[in-house]
Amino acid sequence: MKKFAAVFCFLLPISANVFAQVDAPEEPSWRGMPIEHWAGQLAEEDVRTRWYAAYAVGQIGPAAAPEALAPLMEILATRTENEYVRGNAAWAIGRMGPAAEKAVPLLIETLESKHVSVIRNAPLALGLIGPKAGPAVDPLLKLIDHEDATAAAGAAVALWQIDRHGDALPALEQMLSTGKGSGPRQAAVALGRLGPDALPAADAIIAALGHADADTARAAADALVAMGSAAAKPLGRAIKHDNPEVRSRAVDALGRIDADTVALLTAALGDRSPKVRRTASRCLGRLGSKAKQAEPALIRAINDPSPEVRAAAAKALSRVRLVSKGG
Repeated sequence: MKKFAAVFCFLLPISANVFAQVDAPEEPSWRGMPIEHWAGQLAEEDVRTRWYAAYAVGQIGPAAAPEALAPLMEILATRTENEYVRGNAAWAIGRMGPAAEKAVPLLIETLESKHVSVIRNAPLALGLIGPKAGPAVDPLLKLIDHEDATAAAGAAVALWQIDRHGDALPALEQMLSTGKGSGPRQAAVALGRLGPDALPAADAIIAALGHADADTARAAADALVAMGSAAAKPLGRAIKHDNPEVRSRAVDALGRIDADTVALLTAALGDRSPKVRRTASRCLGRLGSKAKQAEPALIRAINDPSPEVRAAAAKALSRVRLVSKGG
């Protein structure tokens, strides 16, 4: 008995130490290196090292603020610093969210920077800081007309994120509809970042599904997908659009949102455009057993005049039946 008690007393300190390690908070790190390492590298002489350190800090996010916010602000405030290091510093500050509130005055100041990378990332940072970046509203309003479309779109997004500003969505809608160069694509990407909040701009986004620039059209489709189930109703209207490209992209978007869209996709199997019918077949196939009710329509589509539609319908039917049987 005495021997057992001795062993127990020997193990007790070890067990307590194990529990202490379990309860200890995990140190912020990225790729196995602690925040102290990355914060220290922000002062390294090599430009690439500083750039990568800022990227690493941004990946860590809010937990990096106590160690890295000050050196990041020093980089951003140094106008002779490499443009892309400064831009990455602004991005990393934004990734800290509200924890980076102290950097708001500096970020506002950099909205007038000559460095394109800085004026593109500073608005994004202010938006991610959120309502605590309230003093940035007026400067951001000036930026939504900037010649750089990325900066202008980012400013509009920030205005919405900070205080749901009434000029944000109209500015993005206008850029999407009448913008030049990369403006429409940047506007579509920005609206996608707003997710369901971009629903009031749904009609403008749907119109952009037929944009001559394929990248813009794809970005518009992605923006609708980002709205989730909120986009089901406007997409239901879009599959009746006069432009077959709009209908096809709308059908594809319907197949990617988290909502019950089987009825709409089934109806699209009767579209006059073979491309739309093929897209609808593929989307139903991706839904698997969820598209069980579309099986009769897919069977009919196997006899479609278009060989591409027939092939897509057959594949979709196989997938629906296979998944429905638990295969």
